[in-house]
Amino acid sequence: MGGISAGVGLISGIDTTALIEQLLAVESRIKFPIQARIARLSTAKSALLDINSRLLNLQGTASAFRTNDIFNSVLATSSNPDALGVSASGGPQPGSYAFIVKRLASSSQFLSHGFSTRDSTPLGLESLGIELGNGRLTRDQSLSQLNGGDGIQRGRFQITDRSGGSAEIDLSDATSLNEVIDAINGASGISISASISGNGLSLEDFSGGGGAITVVDGAGNTTASDLGLAGTSSTNTLAGSDINRLGMNSTLSSLNDGRGVLVRDGVTDFTLTVGPNDFDVDLGRVDSPITGETLLEKLNNGDGVAINDDPEQADFTIVSSTGVSVTIDLGRVLDDDGLTIQDEVETVQDLIDRVNGALAEEFGAGGVTLTLNDDANGFVVNDTLAGPDELIVEGEGIGGDSTAQDLGILGTAVSGTLQGDVLRNEVQTARATTIEDLAQRVNDATGGRAFVNISADGQGIEFSAGGFSLSVSEGSPGFTGDAADIPTRTLSDLGFTVDGSSSTTLSGDRILSGMGTTLLSGLNGGTGLGTGDTLVLSDTDGQVVTVTGLSTAETVSELVEMVQDQIAQTSAQIEFGLDASGSSLRVKNLNVSNTQVMSVSGDLASSLGLDSTVIGDTITGSNLELQYVTQSTRLADMNYGRGIGTGSFRLTDSTGATATVQVGKDVDSLYEVMKLINTRGLEIRAEINENGDGLELIDTTLETGSVAVSKMKVDDLSGTVANGLRLAGESDTVGGRIDGTYSINVDLDRTDTIDDLISKLEDAKAPISATVLNTGDGNKPWFLSLTSDISGAAGDLVINTGGVDLGLDQLVKGQDTQAFIGSDDPATGLLVSSSTNEMSGVIEGVSLDLIKAGPEPITIKIERDDDSVVAAVKAFTDAFNEAVTKIDEYDSYDSENEVRGPLLGDSTVGVVRSRLD
Repeated sequence: MGGISAGVGLISGIDTTALIEQLLAVESRIKFPIQARIARLSTAKSALLDINSRLLNLQGTASAFRTNDIFNSVLATSSNPDALGVSASGGPQPGSYAFIVKRLASSSQFLSHGFSTRDSTPLGLESLGIELGNGRLTRDQSLSQLNGGDGIQRGRFQITDRSGGSAEIDLSDATSLNEVIDAINGASGISISASISGNGLSLEDFSGGGGAITVVDGAGNTTASDLGLAGTSSTNTLAGSDINRLGMNSTLSSLNDGRGVLVRDGVTDFTLTVGPNDFDVDLGRVDSPITGETLLEKLNNGDGVAINDDPEQADFTIVSSTGVSVTIDLGRVLDDDGLTIQDEVETVQDLIDRVNGALAEEFGAGGVTLTLNDDANGFVVNDTLAGPDELIVEGEGIGGDSTAQDLGILGTAVSGTLQGDVLRNEVQTARATTIEDLAQRVNDATGGRAFVNISADGQGIEFSAGGFSLSVSEGSPGFTGDAADIPTRTLSDLGFTVDGSSSTTLSGDRILSGMGTTLLSGLNGGTGLGTGDTLVLSDTDGQVVTVTGLSTAETVSELVEMVQDQIAQTSAQIEFGLDASGSSLRVKNLNVSNTQVMSVSGDLASSLGLDSTVIGDTITGSNLELQYVTQSTRLADMNYGRGIGTGSFRLTDSTGATATVQVGKDVDSLYEVMKLINTRGLEIRAEINENGDGLELIDTTLETGSVAVSKMKVDDLSGTVANGLRLAGESDTVGGRIDGTYSINVDLDRTDTIDDLISKLEDAKAPISATVLNTGDGNKPWFLSLTSDISGAAGDLVINTGGVDLGLDQLVKGQDTQAFIGSDDPATGLLVSSSTNEMSGVIEGVSLDLIKAGPEPITIKIERDDDSVVAAVKAFTDAFNEAVTKIDEYDSYDSENEVRGPLLGDSTVGVVRSRLD
């Protein structure tokens, strides 16, 4: 069915559709301005967003000038990036530097002989001891330490043997004594052998000629003379002069086989008595006195004092003896309108005034006060209210304990006076680091009455007083280990014993290491060999050799030579020397007869780890435990040369009491860490362990009578300091110790296999990669590989198998990267080294990546990066112009077309424009 639709009334004839549309249009007129307004606002919003985007771009290009230090931009390039990579940051000074990469860092690796299987063939080991970088009784001496710290001039010299053969010895890049010996012994054209003899070098001629051995310096250098070899000899031996001598330039850290000398800050290290007068000698760092004008940012070695930047938060709280708490805010102080009425404190006087002002408001003037101590090296909080409670300073606000700790006043006091910790200020006089510094401190302390001299043999030092009698006595009491030990530690490290004796000249014991060897005084954890003098050696044929006079030996090599010399005077077939690990002694019968008995006895046998009777031909002594960790050990050298970093750790003693130890940048020696631990008030004492290879925590409850109820525990809170000290964890038993030894000691069963050993090394968390190699060839295809995870000399492995022969052969020696800077000739360049192949700080602001060694010089150029500056300026001007152009476009009026810009007259745009102008 169809239909008709129309907008016209059927009867009236009125166009209703048009009428309705007109009525609706009239009603709709009210929304048109609103829609137009919305459109204008939308356009304005888009314009503002566009301007904001361009302003953000402008801000970014402007910030680059500061964050990227554009005007100090440099471009670092290498002439051979395949051998030496370079990058720069921080605006290093332009320049050109010549580099020669002598060698790259290497990781120590050992390989055993073959075994039939990996999982069933017994190794025969009862234990395996591994040390990294230390523990070996032989050593390669740096040439820089010879001749009293003056070193050796690198260069070339000529050797002529007795048959007339000659060779030029090139030591242009030699840095160690072994390199010198290897260069001479490897020279072609001469029949000469070089070796260490006492405190010098010796040349032996095997040419059979009748002439003279002649050694002559090369043109323009004194290398042979510095080595004590320049000269002639008509015999088969040219004995060089002593070059291993102390001098005023000898460093204190190099003494005692590198164990150094304990130097403490702010205390008396030892006392010299000259006639009736006592003179206190302090070898430590002397800081500038803290005064009211001292800036807080200078305290704590330049780390300053933490002050939170929230005006609503306090920094610490002082609780008086009456139990009243006063919060202290050292930051900005605002009024009710949010305006600053007091700036953040900047000086010590600002600090004292702010604290005492707050305290006086609560307690009145003098009730509780903060002052500088009498020594001007820290603060004192004093409470005169005589209340029944403890005086407490505790952390507050978002900074926690930081502010009070940085001021050295965090803690409690029963007496009403809280003596704060000593704070580091700017250095006025640095610590003594050389014998020259030692001599100067003695001279200053005694007013020129006492002197330090090098002993006649060059192996120790002497105190004298111009003919007056003098004596030495202990310094200030210490905080570490045995309280009776520390006051005399500095003197003993310098070779002196406090025994009350006096003389016009006091001569110390030997403190200089031997060439290629170590001092006997460092054995057995630093206790030495005691008073023993005799060894009795019995071989398998019944020959008995009694060796006497050994108490006069000062080094391991001297003792070995004395024993060898006395054996040679008999018919005994006995070999005496170091074992393969270099950490123990070995006695071997050269008449092969494994079924007979051989023995070592005598009053020195036990101290040398040789007191034994065996059926066989070899006695291998125990590890002689050469000490390498002492109170003076630098924290940066610990943890296999990686340092321990900074941070905090929590100590929990066996009574359940806890304390936190904070190790900051100002703590740089193990003594300082031990002092922090031993002054926490816990039942814990930190000592150097028995073997002298780490720090040990002792439970003191048996000494104090307290009751131990739980295991001692150490946890890192921030950083990895406790882990770096190898102390993180807990004692094995209640009342037990935590031994932070750096030696890796693995207990084994004689039936353990390669796989068992690898598993136990992994359980010990040793920084060693132990793997199995399978050649698939022969009846013993399985080999054990041990590789240090620590590159460089600090990770060189010393492996002690207790005399069991695993056939270990060192495939790679752990060595540091070495390079020469400043010259195309290594002889005149400066030596730089690193335990890794990456170096930073050699040139300030420049990082080096050593990739390949070679004799060719590589040029590093640091140039102003003008292109970066131009690009940054252009980016800034473009961004600025774009922002201004858009602002002008949006904030404009086209009078010709009567068109307004979307932001014409906008106040926000006006402010932005004025800021840009």
